[in-house]
Amino acid sequence: MEWTDSRRLPVAVLNERRRRAVMLRLSGMTITQVCTLAELARATVIAVIKAYQRGGWEAVPAQLHRGPQKGEGCILNAERQQAIRGLIHAHTPDDWACRLHYGVVQR
Repeated sequence: MEWTDSRRLPVAVLNERRRRAVMLRLSGMTITQVCTLAELARATVIAVIKAYQRGGWEAVPAQLHRGPQKGEGCILNAERQQAIRGLIHAHTPDDWACRLHYGVVQR
Protein backbone atom coordinates (compact mmCIF):
# COMPACT_ATOMS: atom_id res chain seq x y z
CA MET A 1 0.00 0.00 0.00
CA GLU A 2 1.34 3.39 -0.95
CA TRP A 3 1.61 5.91 1.89
CA THR A 4 0.32 9.43 1.28
CA ASP A 5 1.87 12.45 2.98
CA SER A 6 -0.95 13.69 5.22
CA ARG A 7 0.43 17.23 5.36
CA ARG A 8 -0.66 17.73 1.75
CA LEU A 9 -4.22 16.45 2.22
CA PRO A 10 -7.30 18.62 2.72
CA VAL A 11 -8.59 18.88 6.27
CA ALA A 12 -11.80 17.04 5.30
CA VAL A 13 -9.78 13.97 4.24
CA LEU A 14 -7.71 14.10 7.44
CA ASN A 15 -10.87 14.29 9.54
CA GLU A 16 -12.35 11.28 7.77
CA ARG A 17 -9.16 9.30 8.45
CA ARG A 18 -9.25 10.35 12.10
CA ARG A 19 -12.91 9.30 12.46
CA ARG A 20 -12.14 5.99 10.76
CA ALA A 21 -9.20 5.42 13.15
CA VAL A 22 -11.43 5.88 16.21
CA MET A 23 -14.10 3.57 14.80
CA LEU A 24 -11.54 0.88 13.97
CA ARG A 25 -10.00 1.10 17.43
CA LEU A 26 -13.43 0.92 19.08
CA SER A 27 -14.15 -2.21 17.03
CA GLY A 28 -11.22 -3.91 18.78
CA MET A 29 -8.35 -3.57 16.32
CA THR A 30 -4.80 -3.02 17.53
CA ILE A 31 -3.07 0.33 17.12
CA THR A 32 -0.82 -1.13 14.42
CA GLN A 33 -3.79 -2.39 12.41
CA VAL A 34 -5.56 0.96 12.78
CA CYS A 35 -2.45 2.82 11.58
CA THR A 36 -2.30 0.68 8.46
CA LEU A 37 -5.99 0.89 7.59
CA ALA A 38 -6.48 4.57 8.43
CA GLU A 39 -3.14 5.59 6.85
CA LEU A 40 -2.14 7.61 9.91
CA ALA A 41 1.02 7.64 11.98
CA ARG A 42 1.01 5.79 15.27
CA ALA A 43 1.36 8.99 17.29
CA THR A 44 -1.59 10.52 15.44
CA VAL A 45 -3.80 7.49 16.07
CA ILE A 46 -2.96 7.54 19.78
CA ALA A 47 -3.60 11.30 19.98
CA VAL A 48 -6.94 10.96 18.19
CA ILE A 49 -8.07 8.15 20.49
CA LYS A 50 -7.10 10.16 23.56
CA ALA A 51 -8.95 13.19 22.18
CA TYR A 52 -12.03 11.03 21.63
CA GLN A 53 -11.83 9.67 25.18
CA ARG A 54 -11.58 13.21 26.61
CA GLY A 55 -14.14 15.00 24.47
CA GLY A 56 -16.09 12.58 22.30
CA TRP A 57 -16.58 12.99 18.58
CA GLU A 58 -16.33 16.79 18.78
CA ALA A 59 -12.67 16.48 19.81
CA VAL A 60 -11.67 14.19 16.92
CA PRO A 61 -11.53 16.55 13.89
CA ALA A 62 -8.24 18.23 13.02
CA GLN A 63 -7.98 21.99 13.32
CA LEU A 64 -8.34 24.03 10.16
CA HIS A 65 -5.11 25.87 10.90
CA ARG A 66 -2.11 23.86 12.04
CA GLY A 67 1.04 25.38 13.45
CA PRO A 68 1.67 28.75 15.06
CA GLN A 69 -0.25 31.83 14.00
CA LYS A 70 1.69 34.49 12.11
CA GLY A 71 3.73 36.50 14.60
CA GLU A 72 3.06 34.10 17.46
CA GLY A 73 6.09 33.30 19.58
CA CYS A 74 8.20 36.21 18.28
CA ILE A 75 10.67 37.58 20.79
CA LEU A 76 11.66 40.64 18.77
CA ASN A 77 9.31 43.49 17.98
CA ALA A 78 8.80 44.57 14.36
CA GLU A 79 11.41 47.35 14.59
CA ARG A 80 14.17 45.01 15.79
CA GLN A 81 13.22 42.37 13.22
CA GLN A 82 13.60 44.95 10.46
CA ALA A 83 16.99 46.08 11.83
CA ILE A 84 18.29 42.50 11.84
CA ARG A 85 17.00 41.90 8.30
CA GLY A 86 18.87 45.02 7.21
CA LEU A 87 22.12 43.78 8.78
CA ILE A 88 21.77 40.38 7.15
CA HIS A 89 21.05 41.81 3.70
CA ALA A 90 23.82 44.40 3.93
CA HIS A 91 26.62 41.84 4.34
CA THR A 92 27.73 38.62 2.70
CA PRO A 93 28.58 35.53 4.78
CA ASP A 94 32.27 36.25 4.16
CA ASP A 95 31.87 39.67 5.81
CA TRP A 96 30.50 38.00 8.92
CA ALA A 97 33.18 35.29 8.91
CA CYS A 98 36.02 37.81 9.19
CA ARG A 99 34.56 38.94 12.54
CA LEU A 100 34.51 35.42 13.91
CA HIS A 101 37.34 33.10 14.86
CA TYR A 102 36.08 30.48 12.43
CA GLY A 103 34.47 30.45 9.01
CA VAL A 104 30.68 30.50 8.82
CA VAL A 105 30.27 29.20 5.30
CA GLN A 106 32.49 26.69 3.58
CA ARG A 107 32.20 26.37 -0.17
